[in-house]
Amino acid sequence: MEQLIWNILNKKWPNADFNVVPAEDGQLKTFPDDEVSVVYPVLSKDFHYETIAGIRTKHSSEIFKCDKAYNHEHEGLILARLIGSTIYFLFSANDELEAIVNASLQVLIPKAKEFAEKSQLKQFKNAVSSAIESRVREYKDRIKENEEESQNLEQQLLNLHRQIDTDTQAFNALDGTKGQWKKKAVKEFEYLHRLTDSLYKSIRVDGEKLIATTSDVSINYDGSSFDIGEFEVKINLPTGDLDIQNLTHAIDSYQHPHISDGKPCLGNIGSGVIRMLAEFELFGALQIIHKFLHSYNSDSPYLKIEHWDPDYVDDNQRNYESCRDDNSRYACVECGGEDGNCPFYDEAYESCLENSSLDECTNCEYQCHSGRQRIQRQQTEVQAA
Repeated sequence: MEQLIWNILNKKWPNADFNVVPAEDGQLKTFPDDEVSVVYPVLSKDFHYETIAGIRTKHSSEIFKCDKAYNHEHEGLILARLIGSTIYFLFSANDELEAIVNASLQVLIPKAKEFAEKSQLKQFKNAVSSAIESRVREYKDRIKENEEESQNLEQQLLNLHRQIDTDTQAFNALDGTKGQWKKKAVKEFEYLHRLTDSLYKSIRVDGEKLIATTSDVSINYDGSSFDIGEFEVKINLPTGDLDIQNLTHAIDSYQHPHISDGKPCLGNIGSGVIRMLAEFELFGALQIIHKFLHSYNSDSPYLKIEHWDPDYVDDNQRNYESCRDDNSRYACVECGGEDGNCPFYDEAYESCLENSSLDECTNCEYQCHSGRQRIQRQQTEVQAA
């Protein structure tokens, strides 16, 4: 039957692309909806002999059933079903039934091709729609990215212009002879010594660095006085870089509410300090830095000034303490310490062991190292007895 179908297809639709396949005992097959397929049955059971156009042939009306099928009939007998773009024949044909097969295909092939074309159109629409959506998303992301990059470049350009202005001013201020520079240094040195009588404990030169050490710095804020500590201010003379370290009372990496890892956030006084350092106005710079160390801006600290209160407990610490008080030590062990953030996790195992019985350790699902050791000691004692 396959050759018969191919002969008809090649004759009527020579340039079309079809699938022609057999189906054992009328089993439904799955084909792409955008292709036209013709399926013929290989009937070995559950069939009847029917007379079609005067020819006795195998036929089964129970195969290839589908709610969405279009049934093609001849003299009240269903000869084929069209499901989507696939034609299913319900009888076995030979050359004697060529006319019947031909007539069936003449009716069903156009319907199958129409469905396949609609499926192709649907796929095309979905593909184009998805591609446009992807392209639009790509353009939006690229526009946003380029806008941000443009803003960054504009800011960089603005910063460069500012740096050029600053460097130009510093260059003009330092323009002169080596003798003039030494004379300026002598004068600046005399000014710096005045600071040791009022603002700084000591000011010294160490290689290429000027190092100024303060006395205890305290800040009055919100009706309280906070002991911040003693500071060492280092100025790198060749570069003008500034590094400030807390010698006595740093909190983690914070030397001051407005200093992190030695780098101060000078706010609106920053440009003035940078200019002074660039122009070797060290006397004025150290005065401003001293005032900065005694000040606090609650709107922009690296670390709130309350951390320098020896009795201060932050909200996270209170939450951890409350959690510890409200739970058993076993719950602490199970918790895992919130990725190492809980300050009480290290003591959880020991505390759990102290507050549990041998039976509880034996029945514990966790079976920590300390619990296993406890069980083993008990077993050893029992065996020894």
